[in-house]
Amino acid sequence: MKTMKKFNNIIKISSLAVLLSGAFASCNDFLTVYPQDKITEETFWEDKRDLEGVRYATYKQLASQVEKLIIWGDLRSDAYKQNTVISSSQGNRDLYRNIIQADIDTTWSIYDWSGIYSVIGYCNKVIQHGDEVLEKDKQFTASEWKQMKAEMVTMRALSYFYLVRAFKNVPYTTKVVNTDTEVEYFEQMPGLTVIDELIKDVRSVENQARNRFTSNQDTKGLITNGTINCLLADMYLWRASMTESGYEDVKNKKTKLEAKLPKFENDSIEKYNNLIAEEQDPQKIEYYNQRLDEIRADIEEMKADIEALEASMTQQDPAPFYTAAIEYADKAICKLGDQFDEEQRNSPMANRDNYISWVNAPSFGRSAGLDFMYKNTVDEVHHGYVNMKAYDEIFKQQNSNESFFELQFSSTDSRSNSSVNSFWGYSESAHLVTSYSEDNRQDMRHWFSAWKNIDGVKNSVDWYCLKWMKAEPIFEENIGKAEVKITIKATSETYNNWIIYRLSDALLIEAEAAACLGELGVNKDANETLCKKILRMVNRRWYVDVVNGGEIEFDLDKNLRGTLESYEGDFYTDNWVTNVMKTRKIEFMGEGKRWFDLVRWAERNNEGATKHETDPSKDEDPGMVQMFNTFMNGITGYETARNRCVNMWGLYCPIYDMEIKAYRAGHAQDKISQNPIWNKSKYDR
Repeated sequence: MKTMKKFNNIIKISSLAVLLSGAFASCNDFLTVYPQDKITEETFWEDKRDLEGVRYATYKQLASQVEKLIIWGDLRSDAYKQNTVISSSQGNRDLYRNIIQADIDTTWSIYDWSGIYSVIGYCNKVIQHGDEVLEKDKQFTASEWKQMKAEMVTMRALSYFYLVRAFKNVPYTTKVVNTDTEVEYFEQMPGLTVIDELIKDVRSVENQARNRFTSNQDTKGLITNGTINCLLADMYLWRASMTESGYEDVKNKKTKLEAKLPKFENDSIEKYNNLIAEEQDPQKIEYYNQRLDEIRADIEEMKADIEALEASMTQQDPAPFYTAAIEYADKAICKLGDQFDEEQRNSPMANRDNYISWVNAPSFGRSAGLDFMYKNTVDEVHHGYVNMKAYDEIFKQQNSNESFFELQFSSTDSRSNSSVNSFWGYSESAHLVTSYSEDNRQDMRHWFSAWKNIDGVKNSVDWYCLKWMKAEPIFEENIGKAEVKITIKATSETYNNWIIYRLSDALLIEAEAAACLGELGVNKDANETLCKKILRMVNRRWYVDVVNGGEIEFDLDKNLRGTLESYEGDFYTDNWVTNVMKTRKIEFMGEGKRWFDLVRWAERNNEGATKHETDPSKDEDPGMVQMFNTFMNGITGYETARNRCVNMWGLYCPIYDMEIKAYRAGHAQDKISQNPIWNKSKYDR
């Protein structure tokens, strides 16, 4: 009996290995929307370990897609340019140059989304088989399954959310495909519709995951309730942004009609009533009465149109979604505080001195007394040393208390994050440098995100992103002297975790949503004040006056002094959405988010767009033009890229050509449409 049990376990382990390898032969191999997981599984799903194996595979699979997440979400942005140093070790230099210049080809495999759909497929499998495993495995509890299901629903939503931000309209399904006979060609759905489905899906498992796990690596490497709330906040922000321009267009139409209506109701009717009263000719009186009837009919039609526009405004109103983004960002921050408090209770000797007090913070869980943002400090005695505690914990040590969710990489299991070193660093093999062109000594983020003076690099002409290279500042003169010079020592690292969400994400989602509500006129003063406090909180922990010395000012109600006062004054504009965008650029440099930020901004500012009746490639979208002119101006080749993008569709990725061919081969070409701007090979355009 023991031998049989052991044999069965060997079979199951082997089957699991096959499942997770994606090595499945099929007549539909080109159909990458399905994660090549079509196998007969009647004997596979027996106990909790089977679910856990596939559950962990979802995380590993998403981690294998980091290169694509960077290219889709960051490469084309205003944050980077190609390394001035040209080297044969930059294996994808030509490809990345073409993408940056919007010279895009549908045949490039970098747009193959099958890796993300594999994550979705694994999630669907766990969700489908959980109940039957719960029934079979008496050691598997309902509580454990509830938590696991919440993880998988959220992981599936996160994967789809990446696809929507990258491609906009995507095939969407929550069904499982096990065999070729079950294959369906799922129809492409509008991105807005997909986001609505994702929000509904994730809200159904809100607060059902774990707050934390036994190990810190699992707490930060697996989905928790904090991650769920942060994802919801992010999706609500996008949901609002993708409808705001349409809302403004409808609002403007309604305003024009409302202004026109009184003229009809008063002036036109009064005019013809007066003409009738003064006229003696019966034929003319009959004509005037006919005109009155026509005017009254027009008035009724205008009233109906106003009523319809009012209903459309209610449906498209972005304000409730921005409000929800603020609420869920706040919930996420409080969940992060719960994690920290639980850790402190479990580690009573833990040192709380490394965290900023949130006494002056905005509305984030103050009643709970949260204080867990890392604090940077300046040596008060010698002014010769800066303790970059925040950078060290978040990016060097990793899995910090400020992190919601990180994709894990480790030398112990030989899983390296080579993509990060391929894009950033100061070696000849690094493909990208930053678009900054000056050493900003007063903002520590520049020291490790956009710096020129690198230890061991002579006569550099570029500013490097060193965020993932264990950066360490070296002061050639003590802080407090005008001639102080900062050199950064950096060490190559290939096992960096990839951060999906951290505290600054939740804070800046909240700030952006508040700023957008202010622009809409919703509690303008309160929302702009909230945004201002958050930006001060995020930015000030990095500000240090290296010339005059002195402490970092964390009191949000106090004005900065000296050169820092000038720096903060120069940083902010009168537009708080712009201020959020400026903050996000330097805060998230090298974190795969900037292009997504610019696309979201363009969607929000696409007011006045005109849609072509039959050909979307001929749509006219001012949001796209404004985005390029506002943020990309000054980037080499930005006008060429803008002209190639044509309209909003040009900001999104093309669908991989093999995917289109697969739908065509299955006689389902009517269910999927290529991005209208990239609907041909670049050689055919």
